[in-house]
Amino acid sequence: MPVYAMSCFKLPKTTCANLTSAMGDFWWNALDHKRKMHWVSWDKLCLSKEDGGLGFRDIECFNQALLAKQAWRVIQNPECLFAQVLKSRYFQDEEFLEADIGTRPSFGWRSIMHGRELLVKGIRKRVGNGKSISVWMDSWLYDNGWRAPFIKNPIINYDLKVNALIDMDFKGWNRDVLEEHFFPNDIGHILLQKPVVDREDFYCWENTKSGDYTVKTGYVLACNVNKAEILQEARMQPSLNGLKGKVWALKTAPKIKIFMWRALNGALAVADQFIKRGMATDLRCQNCGEETESINHILFSCSLARQVWALSGVPAPRDGFGKSSLFANFQFLFELLLDKRLELRVIRSFPWILWRKWRKTKVTLAEIRLRVGLTRWMAGLSVTLLLFGPPEIKLVVERGWLEMMKGRCWYIVGRFFCGSNNKKEAMLMCLIWALESLLSLKMDKIIFAAEAHDIFGAIGRPKAWPSLTQQVVEINQFLDKFKDWRLEVESVNSNRGTSLIAKSVISDGRFHDYIASGHPSWLHRVFEDERLASFAQ
Repeated sequence: MPVYAMSCFKLPKTTCANLTSAMGDFWWNALDHKRKMHWVSWDKLCLSKEDGGLGFRDIECFNQALLAKQAWRVIQNPECLFAQVLKSRYFQDEEFLEADIGTRPSFGWRSIMHGRELLVKGIRKRVGNGKSISVWMDSWLYDNGWRAPFIKNPIINYDLKVNALIDMDFKGWNRDVLEEHFFPNDIGHILLQKPVVDREDFYCWENTKSGDYTVKTGYVLACNVNKAEILQEARMQPSLNGLKGKVWALKTAPKIKIFMWRALNGALAVADQFIKRGMATDLRCQNCGEETESINHILFSCSLARQVWALSGVPAPRDGFGKSSLFANFQFLFELLLDKRLELRVIRSFPWILWRKWRKTKVTLAEIRLRVGLTRWMAGLSVTLLLFGPPEIKLVVERGWLEMMKGRCWYIVGRFFCGSNNKKEAMLMCLIWALESLLSLKMDKIIFAAEAHDIFGAIGRPKAWPSLTQQVVEINQFLDKFKDWRLEVESVNSNRGTSLIAKSVISDGRFHDYIASGHPSWLHRVFEDERLASFAQ
């Protein structure tokens, strides 16, 4: 796929059609001298797996999502050479989002404007100092969607800017001014947004947690806009999407999953599918010669298939597989995965039975070599648990504590918080208080470790997380006081002691602040295991 060219220029529709045709031929194994049948349309293959497709890329939507990335660069980095050249040529006296196509535009500019069409559908301006946001004309208030505040007073100033609502001394909203202009419900929504008064108003991409535009989320939005009818049809009820979703959740080989997905979509070469496409063929099953050859017949109701299932050890429905539809038989097999009474080997063998039955429909059960493939696959499912080996000094943030030197915990700091509105705010409160505790202990060279979290990503790449600007500014005020620090991501399993201390706040009612040396006696075994593991390494 020509990604670089697609990120610079809008491809003509003919080129997109040719690329789509080539990818479709490759997927359905077409040869140079012989074309094979495309059993499922490309539009349906491009649907996500949740919507019953395979998640392939639609060329036109992907092209627009890549071009939107260039438009995002112009907005986020207006001082870069790329943005300055465009501004000098196409929008000298206005903002990029307000610029039109202009006279005698280049193909590159037309392409960027095509990407901007997608970008404007997913970006919103967030409150910084509020000088560029109109109170009554701009949609800056979020209430199950972005809108302008409701007008409370009969006489209003249409030129009023949001900065008039901010108390610059306290870097927050002026409650008296808010109560003067807005209804209580709107005031509540306004207070949820914290203005970042130290910088100008800025744009955020609404489809990511970080607020930074990504091609992935842009592609999803482009598909939702440009392929709305296809998506609506795919999501209509009753739907097989739930059944197809269970295929992708199976712990088996990818080729088996693809085969089962094709079976559920009627994308296998059997007689009744040929007849549906207007091709003359013998309808009889090539194995038994009795019934019409269908996917359900070959896999379940054929005499050879019934013999295979009877000898496989896999339980069958009360009336047998032969009297049910293809979808009912698949649903029954998926329900076996939840039966704790069955051996794991048995319930994980049915995808391989289906695969081998399809590939070798005319061989006996003795020639169906399931055991080798199944054994190899299950051998690869073993998981190795990595124990935590601490470095010289590390702060592990679960609710805030410090550990030092090869599995020995020297200090524990703990605090009970209340009043936080969400997990992100609670994480911020924990981190700030832990930093204050470290400074009080005169420690200025620290490694900060926690689970993967938005705030950690924002500290490392602040420009990629504009939605967390206010939190990053607050944390950086503390980090500037440390001589040396860095961030590490640790899993919960590798920091069991941290997690157990944090949970004890609620379970044991430890609703008070404390700083203690050494670890609790009830965690002795946990830290001893970590210490021994660190020596073993």
